[in-house]
Amino acid sequence: MFRLSSKAQNILEKNIGMEMREIIEADDSERIHIVESISKKPLVFSTTQDPRKNGMGNPLLARRRFKTMTEVNDSIDTIKSEHKDA
Repeated sequence: MFRLSSKAQNILEKNIGMEMREIIEADDSERIHIVESISKKPLVFSTTQDPRKNGMGNPLLARRRFKTMTEVNDSIDTIKSEHKDA
């Protein structure tokens, strides 16, 4: 669980106009209403995509850095056998 510093809590309370305890105890619909009342705009999912946020895939997959469990087990067996021989 993450904890906010007291400075961060004070800043949030000042911007939102509610105590942290009230924010934490509010349910999702109340939080949405709070955000909408502050922003004066309804919360909606955007229908347009931001091209800057398009992912290029996982670089570890592209570089074949992930191993299957079989490969991991084979590596462990190799290490064990080398250790026994030494």
